[in-house]
Amino acid sequence: MLTVIIALDLFGLGSAGVGWLTAVLGVGGILAAPVAAVLVRGHRAARCFAAGVARWGVPMILLALPTDGTGRT
Repeated sequence: MLTVIIALDLFGLGSAGVGWLTAVLGVGGILAAPVAAVLVRGHRAARCFAAGVARWGVPMILLALPTDGTGRT
């Protein structure tokens, strides 16, 4: 749902843009899964999970910043 809002309202993309954005997120997840598995091995999973949530939250905060309509804050 969030990718649809970002693609349509923030970036002004059409339905094709929604598809591309969703596909890119899926490819990123597939590519990052083996890296995440290696990083978590031998470490506490909670610490790695918290770091991942924090790294996901920073872009969400940046997207929430008000813009002047040109995409700049």
